[in-house]
Amino acid sequence: MLIRTLFVWLIGLPLTIFLFILIIISLVFDRSGNSIHSIGVLWSRSLLFLSGVTVEIKGAENLLQGKPQILASNHQGAFDILVLQGFIPIQFRWVAKKSLFNIPIIGWSMSLAGYVSIDRERLEAPIRA
Repeated sequence: MLIRTLFVWLIGLPLTIFLFILIIISLVFDRSGNSIHSIGVLWSRSLLFLSGVTVEIKGAENLLQGKPQILASNHQGAFDILVLQGFIPIQFRWVAKKSLFNIPIIGWSMSLAGYVSIDRERLEAPIRA
């Protein structure tokens, strides 16, 4: 287990930095955030692979392609976000607590992709978001 964790950090951290550079470059060509989201898919799938996590998708045929929809998840663990980011086969944007946007590289990428931050300290903020 310790060797796997070390492996993930030794490969995952440089990969994260490299993909963030791609995110910055993608801004020249795409300001919609779609490219950034796609790079996030690659990042998530890579970290899951390095971690030895396998994912089985059921029900993807029920997603509406190209139409607005709201997806809700009962976020239970550390891999939930990576699984959802990596395997929901549509473009989407997260709603996340404001503090996550302060995390270097990941938070910056979320902002650039157009993800929505919520200040959970202020009751009216989630309603506006």
